[in-house]
Amino acid sequence: MKVAIAFQSSYGHNKAIADYLCQALESRGHVAASFDVKKSSPAEMAGSDLFLFSSPTHIGRAPRRMRAFLKGTVEKEAGKPYGLICTKLPAGAGPSHETVTLESMQDILRGDMKHLDSLSLDSLKIKGPLREGFEEKLDKFLDDILSKV
Repeated sequence: MKVAIAFQSSYGHNKAIADYLCQALESRGHVAASFDVKKSSPAEMAGSDLFLFSSPTHIGRAPRRMRAFLKGTVEKEAGKPYGLICTKLPAGAGPSHETVTLESMQDILRGDMKHLDSLSLDSLKIKGPLREGFEEKLDKFLDDILSKV
């Protein structure tokens, strides 16, 4: 299966997620490629069988570039399956808006693409690393997604 992973990353969290997902998918026998939404267009992901989107939480929703990228993807890839990932601060470390972020991303794709699953991951601080154990959560997320395709 050909999998496209689109990410937006300000501090490296979502790039690390995209890199991990590419390696995990390839080790499972799939073809995977990652696309930085700041440097890529949705057209570059054409022909993929599955789409994964990884975004930071920015003021309670996905950043503007990610939202625009989602809109461009849904126009070209109607009916295709997708999964969503967002990064956020842990509870108590600042405002936590992951539910709104995931819902805002899903609202853009709803009806035109097939939502399979969503995942929220904590970073220890804004510029800090992802919380320990994120790899195991991503592996479970992938297992769940791949079982539904």
